[in-house]
Order: sequence, then C-alpha cells, then structure tokens
Amino acid sequence: VKEDSAGYLKELKKMFGKIDLPDRNEVLSKLAEIKKKLKDFTIDVFVKGVNIDFEQYGNVKPVIKNDRTLAPVRAITEALGADVKWDAETDTITVTKGNIVITMKIGSTSADVSGTETELDTAPEIVDGRTLVPMRFIAESMDLNVDWDEASSSIIIE
Repeated sequence: VKEDSAGYLKELKKMFGKIDLPDRNEVLSKLAEIKKKLKDFTIDVFVKGVNIDFEQYGNVKPVIKNDRTLAPVRAITEALGADVKWDAETDTITVTKGNIVITMKIGSTSADVSGTETELDTAPEIVDGRTLVPMRFIAESMDLNVDWDEASSSIIIE
C-alpha cells in the first residue's frame, strides 16, 4: 500500500502542470492526503506547474529557516530559466535572468537586486555541499508570484 501511495504521489506531482489552475487545489488536497498517510514531511516546489526533482541536485531538499524556505539555488534558477554563478573566493552567488541580477553572499542577510540593496529575512547557506537560498526572494525578484499550500507543504511559483 505504501509503495502504491508513493507511486501515486509521483504521478500527481507530474500531472500538476497539465491541470487547469482552478483544479490544482484538488490535486494539492490529494497530495496533502497522501503525504500525511506516508508521513512525508518534505516540501514540494512547483515552478510554472513543473515539480522540481531535488534528487537531481544531490538530493538536498528545501528546508525552512526563520519561516522562510531555502532551496538549492541551481534547482530553482534552472527551473526559472536563469543562470547562476558561484564565486568560491568570496562565497558569492549571482543569479541572472535578462536584466535582473541578484547577488547574495553566504551567511549575509544583505542582497543586491539590479543595483538595489535589499535585506533578507534569512541568509543563504551551504548544506551538504549545496548552496541554499531563500526561494521567495529569488522568485519575487523576478516578478513571479509565490504561493504556499500549508496542507501539502507545497510552494507554487507562477
């Protein structure tokens, strides 16, 4: 039964982007139901309907710190169609999409978005060799909407 539920959970995540926006709440309810049954406390992230597979990124999953979700920067930027550069000498992350340039430093709550200094609620950090950044900050800096579905522990970026 557990394997069947896990398989169904994967299928639901795959079909999320193919479902009309009004019907997505029903899918999120099903996700919540199955995750509860499986005692799955992971955070799911959907970017423009596509579920991010964090297994491709060293299996480092999003975490919540200071009520903010941090996720592997490469997973998020690739899903958003942005480029990311890492400067190991300065511990600096630079995310670029079009004319938007976001610069953050590991451990610092100060960030720069296209020349404007911004304060972060939570600093980027390194977990298991992966750089985690505040997801909402990245998405909203790119003028995208971010929603949180509490029941399914899902973040929806559109």
